[in-house]
Amino acid sequence: MAHKAKENDNPSPYPLPQGEGENNGNGMTAVVESPAETSVQLALADVFESPDNTRKIFDAAKMEELERDLDANGQLAPVLVMPADVAGRYELIDGARRLRVLRNIGSLFIEAKIRALDNRLDGIILRLCANAQRADITPLEEANAYLQLTDAGMPVE
Repeated sequence: MAHKAKENDNPSPYPLPQGEGENNGNGMTAVVESPAETSVQLALADVFESPDNTRKIFDAAKMEELERDLDANGQLAPVLVMPADVAGRYELIDGARRLRVLRNIGSLFIEAKIRALDNRLDGIILRLCANAQRADITPLEEANAYLQLTDAGMPVE
């Protein structure tokens, strides 16, 4: 499934969107969804899991199921990342399972939305919101998320 990208090559098995947006110089248009968020293809090597991710337990059977699905159908939903302190690198906010599986099946790229955040606390809040929407988050993972919020300076009310 993995392949080496050539200049002007779309690494996704799906065509990139055309229409409103900014021309990226190769005849395709990157759709700008908001001033702070854009959907792009990133090299997997440039994306890393956040040390603040409270989710630590990944069900092996569900990971295998996701692997079969991504291998057969490609990535259907982008992950959410924020620019890291190191130029050209991105910290994962949402999508750890997809990131892990895409690495496991040998993909070179990941579709991502980049969200510019003002501070670390905003990233922790977004990760907490994303994980709270999942049914399989453990009480300990949820408690650790709230602890991270207070450690990052969020007042407890």
